[in-house]
Amino acid sequence: AATPNGGGGGGEGVGEAVAYYSNTIRGKVQGIGFGFLKLVYTKPEGRIIGVHILGEDACELIHYGTALAQSGKTVQSVLGTMFAAVTFHELFKSAASKAVLDLDKARWIKMIRTLDEADGKADGWIQVESLQKGLADFGVQSDDVSKIILPAEKEQEEIKQSTVISRVMKLGLKPRREADPQQREGAGGSSAPQAGVRLGASKAPATK
Repeated sequence: AATPNGGGGGGEGVGEAVAYYSNTIRGKVQGIGFGFLKLVYTKPEGRIIGVHILGEDACELIHYGTALAQSGKTVQSVLGTMFAAVTFHELFKSAASKAVLDLDKARWIKMIRTLDEADGKADGWIQVESLQKGLADFGVQSDDVSKIILPAEKEQEEIKQSTVISRVMKLGLKPRREADPQQREGAGGSSAPQAGVRLGASKAPATK
């Protein structure tokens, strides 16, 4: 194990990503099912602060792991590293890939929560200022924020009206219809005759 920085994290905490010998190309070819490598990194920066290795060639691999931790490199930088041959150094790349996925997931969850806080504060409609600040905190440029917000502002009223209509329909309510013009004219006296056929009614006999 190598933790030159004392294992101290930063930001929001510390994460761990584990890669197993059995999942590497060399491990599959040689039938090695025992051993693992663990990267310890800071959140949300992804800076490598420690490496734990248990398995074959661990004494050689730990030198590279120690160099990573001492240099302050991030898990993202390990993904861009090209190794000369198919060795167990592949473990570093595999663990770094898992770490990056974990960091990206945490970032998206935080962004979704931020957007959710900007939504629903005023009868379910997006609060523009909160949304703009929330997206800016994640590195989204102000021009891009405007491209997202401005169309949303124009469409909000239309969406709100359609939402009200859909709620009315779900409740089974029907809008009141206006009275027929002929019925309004005859409202003062006798009502206007209504056209229609009474099903099953027999015709009355004519009187002499």
